[in-house]
Amino acid sequence: MKKYFLLFFFFSVQLQAQVSLKKPEGAFDLLVGTWQYSTNPEFESWSKKGNIYLADVYSTAKGDTTISEKIKVFKEKNKYYYELQVVLQKNLPTTRYELIKAENRLFTFENKKQVFPQTITYEFLENNALRVSQGGTISGQYKSIAFVYRKLK
Repeated sequence: MKKYFLLFFFFSVQLQAQVSLKKPEGAFDLLVGTWQYSTNPEFESWSKKGNIYLADVYSTAKGDTTISEKIKVFKEKNKYYYELQVVLQKNLPTTRYELIKAENRLFTFENKKQVFPQTITYEFLENNALRVSQGGTISGQYKSIAFVYRKLK
């Protein structure tokens, strides 16, 4: 009986992982709002237009707002993508990452062809906190940086 229970548990966990990856909108909906990085005047402001999630990454100083990046999360041909456009540096192409992992409060996008970052992970923490991690291999070593944001509204 234990053997059957363990098999059932294993397959239900596998099925749940597959379902989460196919319908991650619940986690994406948690992004909507304005997030502030630490106590710095740096923000990610997310909105939802239909089935597309859009963000401006910006900073404020002396009353001026400077947008540094634009982000778009969307579904195309049954796959989800994260597109990043660096606004401050002209002539850079938009970089596309594919969703490779989605759980209740965590999702990871990957682009193995990108120099850095090759992965971008969003993880919702307790108390309206969000950890954004960027990682990848540089000179044969894995490097990762993380930014913790607090939700403002």
